[in-house]
Amino acid sequence: MQRIGSFVSRRMWQPLRREVTAIARDYKDVLVDMWKDVGERPMSAAIKAYAAGAVVWASNVAPDMLEYRQQLAEASNDLGEVSDFIRRKASFEHVAKRMDLIATERLDYVWAGPVSLILERDHEKHLKLFKATSTPWVQFIASLPSRVLDVGFNHRWLWLETAMIDYDIPEDMDDK
Repeated sequence: MQRIGSFVSRRMWQPLRREVTAIARDYKDVLVDMWKDVGERPMSAAIKAYAAGAVVWASNVAPDMLEYRQQLAEASNDLGEVSDFIRRKASFEHVAKRMDLIATERLDYVWAGPVSLILERDHEKHLKLFKATSTPWVQFIASLPSRVLDVGFNHRWLWLETAMIDYDIPEDMDDK
């Protein structure tokens, strides 16, 4: 048991502790530099503090997967209340595809600080085959732009809202 404890301490705890203290030291240095800038360059310091505050605020109000599901369900209900004759086909297809992906559990949520991303997964969530679930890192990064389904910011999902603009006006009415 002692060997396991020393292994965990050496291999996991100490490197983690070093990384956390290094990050904390870096943040402390940045704050000290910002405080020194207040006296020397107050306008620059104010802009930096405002930018840092804006990033923190945006990170706190970034939407989550639950909000996406709720807004998608609301959009689906709104489309369901409209007749097929006047429903915008592009809005319906946009929402229907995402509802299908939710039903097959193929949506991933990624929190990226100020923004959130909804990604389409190549496989179902509970698939156990290693070959199907494992992709090389380069291939994963290369396919990322095509797998992004929505971008969230400030409790809103931007592409979903864009698709739902004028959902109750058919496409042929746009030409007039």
